[in-house]
Amino acid sequence: MGNSEIIKKHDIQYTSAGTGIYHSEFNRNPSKSVHLLQIWFLPNLSNLKPKYEIKHIPKQEKIGTLKKIFASNKETDPNCITINSNVNVYCSILMPSVDSIAIDQNQDQIQNQDQIQNQNQNQNQIEFRTSCPKVYIHVCEPSGPIELNENTSLNGGDGAFIERENLITIRAIGNKPSEFLLFELF
Repeated sequence: MGNSEIIKKHDIQYTSAGTGIYHSEFNRNPSKSVHLLQIWFLPNLSNLKPKYEIKHIPKQEKIGTLKKIFASNKETDPNCITINSNVNVYCSILMPSVDSIAIDQNQDQIQNQDQIQNQNQNQNQIEFRTSCPKVYIHVCEPSGPIELNENTSLNGGDGAFIERENLITIRAIGNKPSEFLLFELF
């Protein structure tokens, strides 16, 4: 494919090997460490052409909201990268003692609404509804911890699968911002 990129903080990169590619990564600065998260998804199609895309997601677009960054090829969303897999991926940065997110997975109440995101300006709370029965949450490193449903804490590098909960609340705890990814799995 001939791509050569320098990935910076808040960049996301998508590479689909498709029918085959040569791929390598390295830190070009030997005096500084690099920290990245590499995630692999099984494709929902076969014999795909290789694909490469990179996108910068400004930090401000992630604070206090769920920002969709990858959309399944079953959807059309021009604001994010489309992937050939049964998953949507969101990112968020929550500020301690300010932001919380509520996720409703009750399919009976949702009916045909696939994803709806509303922000209550007075309470800094986000309600996120999904028809997906499974959600995975991964806390990025280094990051402040988050609390799920007021009883489970996750630190940087931790993750949790959540299935068929009526309501999931995510809140930043500790004294520094909490950055995490949310995966809708269908």
